[in-house]
Amino acid sequence: MTVNHKWLLPDGVLEVLPGQAEQLEQLRRDTLDLYRSRGYELVFPPLIEYLESLLITSDPELDLRTLKVTDQISGRLLGIRADITPQVARIDAHSLAQSRDQQQVNRLCYAGSVLHAMPLNILAPRTLVQTGVEIYGHEGIASDREALEVMIAVFNLADSTAEVTINVGHAGLYKHILGEIFGEASKNGRLHDEEKASFLEALKKKNLGDLMALVRKWGLSSDRCSLLNTWVSLQGGVEVLDVKNKCLREDHYIRRVLDDLKQTLTPLMEDNNKVSWFFDLSELQSYAYHTGLVYAAYPHYAHTAIASGGRYDGLGKEFGATRASTGFSADLMSLVELRRLRDEKSGVSPDERGLSAIWAPLESDPSRAHTLRKKIDDLRSSSEVVIQALSDQDRPKANQRFLAFEHDDWVVK
Repeated sequence: MTVNHKWLLPDGVLEVLPGQAEQLEQLRRDTLDLYRSRGYELVFPPLIEYLESLLITSDPELDLRTLKVTDQISGRLLGIRADITPQVARIDAHSLAQSRDQQQVNRLCYAGSVLHAMPLNILAPRTLVQTGVEIYGHEGIASDREALEVMIAVFNLADSTAEVTINVGHAGLYKHILGEIFGEASKNGRLHDEEKASFLEALKKKNLGDLMALVRKWGLSSDRCSLLNTWVSLQGGVEVLDVKNKCLREDHYIRRVLDDLKQTLTPLMEDNNKVSWFFDLSELQSYAYHTGLVYAAYPHYAHTAIASGGRYDGLGKEFGATRASTGFSADLMSLVELRRLRDEKSGVSPDERGLSAIWAPLESDPSRAHTLRKKIDDLRSSSEVVIQALSDQDRPKANQRFLAFEHDDWVVK
């Protein structure tokens, strides 16, 4: 790299400049205050850990996104985190295990940088500021609903008028039905790895023709074919949870999942009229470690989710505790963009956003300088921003408030 190109950053690596950095920090503080008001305790997991601690699942996507380096002290492989959730699971299962009852519900929250070795898509950044909450020790719809409530509250912090669509799936249902289909195909001795991969690819594309061709080739029963056909079509609004198909309703697990989803989400649908809900029960959202309800939130202008979450029971098993777990994470930079668009719509310029600094002159008279310093200290103590001039040429900006000496006192003009 030549001297003239030393300012270049790696592809997808972002720097945050004044103005936007102020908005990012303010939203981070507001978000953490929101979590704290609901009883969540703040944790700061390290940016880098031993690789095996970060990759505690067999998820190939998380492996691909984790940047690996060699520790010069131990010689072991380290990973720069691409997702904070596994770290918080370690904190709950190991770091807090000795000081807390394992039957206790832990509510933990965080905000920190993550790095993706490979971006999510061609336009996505590789450096993000991830925030979120995790609930450990409760298995049931109440904790799933609470995590979703907090995620929606974070969106409202960024922009209470934003129209958001939340896509809902269920990892447990996905894995259960695949287990039924693959299990019968294996019993028939007709399931091969290549065909299994083809099935999953067709499922991802919702190509029902290719899916049905495969299951017929595997010799699956008519009930299994009907199950697959109905399952792939479970897309749309909340009405998809009322499916009456015999193959679905006669399966105890499927029936319980559909009923739990409806019971979990109905109050949220009634209370949040700016949120649209889309159900796709044959799609697996997010990372492979999820075990139950999964969801991803999209503002109306975006094709990429800026928040996602769900249930991931047992993730802490590798750290010594198998705990019920649920939570969500969001990208703070994307939430800042949501707030910027809100300000743009309302006609608020970047210069008007936030606190308006007060300009203070450079004073040479010792007596006035003393009272000026006292006035500046008082203003700063009351949360005002005061910038003192460094020279006589340092002047306030147009329409900026300033301190002036009038009637033996310093006053804000």
